[in-house]
Amino acid sequence: MEPRKLVISGIRDQARITRSFDLRPERAVDFTPGQVAILRVEGEEPAYFALAGAPADPDLEVLVKQKAGASRVIYDLSVGDEIELVEVCGRGFRIDEIKGRDLVFVAMGTGVAPLRSALRHVLQRKDEFGQLVVLYGARTPDDFC
Repeated sequence: MEPRKLVISGIRDQARITRSFDLRPERAVDFTPGQVAILRVEGEEPAYFALAGAPADPDLEVLVKQKAGASRVIYDLSVGDEIELVEVCGRGFRIDEIKGRDLVFVAMGTGVAPLRSALRHVLQRKDEFGQLVVLYGARTPDDFC
């Protein structure tokens, strides 16, 4: 995949030190729920971020926890700033292969990002799946995304 420019189109606080970033690509990016984006910002090594939006969404979404390196830089960016998408990688969840079945999603903290992608994908096609159960935990109520 050739690197692509992403423009930050929205930012929302999600938890105590976690924000979601909507990233508008120059052209559509194909991915499967559960895959990760390798993102690069100037002055930092590329870093991995689970995609949190559904493949059909117009923007890519990632959750960014205020830490070190690229995460710290991205956390402090603003709407209109640019990030580079180096690659989308990983196998992802093969959700379309389990149509008609009940689904149970389990996550903790920012580990919910890839499940948010799968959840949004399933909710856009809810008539194709059975019952949906989501179990989500965090260390404190302030840590819930």
